[in-house]
Amino acid sequence: MTAKQRHDMGSGGKCICPKCEASVSHERGLPCQELRCLSCGVKMLRVGSPHYDLWKTKQDAKKGSGYC
Repeated sequence: MTAKQRHDMGSGGKCICPKCEASVSHERGLPCQELRCLSCGVKMLRVGSPHYDLWKTKQDAKKGSGYC
């Protein structure tokens, strides 16, 4: 039986820190959530992933409502 691929996001892309927004290039075979931000130590998010989309939606809502 063949192994099922977990994500269909391809091998390129970026990993971004949800706290300080630092980014690094995504490495194939290494999920972004297994990486820690070099600046603040928070788990990274893959740009374009469902987790990133949720984070981005929340960030946009904060900016639109006048919160810092």
